[in-house]
Amino acid sequence: MLYFDVETKTWKNLPVASPPIEATRCFCAVSVCDKLMVTAQDSLGYCIYRYDTEANVWERLPHSGNDISKLCVTDEYMYLVNVNHHCRACQRYSFAKRQWQAFPSTVRKKSRGQPLRNISGAVVLNSKVYVLERNQHDYIDFSKPAVLHCFDPHKNIWEVKATTSSHQLESILTVVKSKLYVAGGEDISTDRLCGTKPASAEMYNEETNTWSVVEQKFIPDNNLNAMEIEGRVYFIINKFPIDSGIRTADGPLNSAVLNEWENLRKIDNNAALGYMVMNRGSGESQAKMVAHADILLSKCAQFRNESQFIDVRLKVGEDIFPAHRIVLAANSDYFYAMFTDGMKESNQDVIELKDESISPDVFKIILDSIYTGDLLLNEQSVSKVLAAADHLQVASAVHQCCNFLLTEFVKIRLDFETYCRIWEIALSYGLKDLQDAAECNVAKMYTDVCESKEFLTHIGGNQLTSLLSRDDLSAPSKTFILKSVMQWINYKKEERMAVAAKVIGAVRLGLVDITVALDDLNTEEMQQVPDIHN
Repeated sequence: MLYFDVETKTWKNLPVASPPIEATRCFCAVSVCDKLMVTAQDSLGYCIYRYDTEANVWERLPHSGNDISKLCVTDEYMYLVNVNHHCRACQRYSFAKRQWQAFPSTVRKKSRGQPLRNISGAVVLNSKVYVLERNQHDYIDFSKPAVLHCFDPHKNIWEVKATTSSHQLESILTVVKSKLYVAGGEDISTDRLCGTKPASAEMYNEETNTWSVVEQKFIPDNNLNAMEIEGRVYFIINKFPIDSGIRTADGPLNSAVLNEWENLRKIDNNAALGYMVMNRGSGESQAKMVAHADILLSKCAQFRNESQFIDVRLKVGEDIFPAHRIVLAANSDYFYAMFTDGMKESNQDVIELKDESISPDVFKIILDSIYTGDLLLNEQSVSKVLAAADHLQVASAVHQCCNFLLTEFVKIRLDFETYCRIWEIALSYGLKDLQDAAECNVAKMYTDVCESKEFLTHIGGNQLTSLLSRDDLSAPSKTFILKSVMQWINYKKEERMAVAAKVIGAVRLGLVDITVALDDLNTEEMQQVPDIHN
């Protein structure tokens, strides 16, 4: 049996133990304290082998399962889940009582026919066991999506959760950065002759019970059986070579081009093991602290859900939201200033947020994101969430809104005032791509909005200058543009005369009707503007 040495990045043989392992097939391996637990099949049937790393001894542990099994471990139990029989004869081992126990099977069982390979392993997240069921009937239907099932040890029941977007054939479940993902499988049409394509990678939101597709530039046609070790995600690549990678929802695509990614190591000619660093930093200690921070945030969310250690309540409209001052201050400069600058709210148990841009529904979205890292957005809510996040100075939520807008701008129809707001926020946060996208949309609607009160009120001098310099500015003529600029200046004349020369200089005056240009620029007021005739 081989193991991968993280330090040397090489495969090594485990020491030859006595008695040696005699398994003909191995299905799953997990680490429990200083023991290695392996589910396997040998000449006597299905079993668990336990390897003592200190004593260098293998021990065969029989179990009552009669098929391929997967292991997963929580603080209290080690769970053994049968893959082919849809969790039939599920068992768990109690570390406290040191004995095997039966635990409930899921609702559905196969009633006839051959056993179907329909479970994508088993993983643990927040002390709950998750499995993904790929077939809900006694026959294979590749047009049906997969269904997530969750076993809650506190309730001692299985619950049916959300369905994925596709069938997810041969995909695997894995936990990355405290999020549940399914990836690495195939999407097969109902007509097998149409062929296959890689299935979408999807992320599960436990709070909303929904799956969302994590966009991938490329998805390798591989079963990426992944696990996270100290900030790195290791996965077996079953088809070799590959030319792409996987990414998480908030991270960049991690390329896996073999001649550029030196951390890939071959197992044999048909498989390789690779890893990607989830959080690039300075060494091992930072990777450990990232994992530590994820645990800390998860615990804070749990404390809020269970109303533990609550020290402030926020009132928005008629709704009350319990929270922790330290969590709010750590994620929002607005709340940090409120709690530290001697404001009256710093000592209040209930704080009312009266800003009109913040509704209860929008505030809940932002508060949930502070505790979970997940910001739930759609085309209808994104502009309201962005405005509220900017007011509350929650930078992480602002950036997520901007990323959403950047990818959805083609689909979303926003009013001019909202575009201006997005433009201003992009400028203040240095988000050039979003700034360009917002500016492009305003340029397209210039003719329709340049005389409106919103335009004359909200557009600043630098914004207007930038607009006028664009080749895609939508206007019937340069003369029309000059007249609209003069109207903008005159709307707040005392304030805008200081930038008049700069703004007018952005108009291509050589293409303006000479009569109009002389009438607008040869006035007594314009004569007093420095550089107006340069």
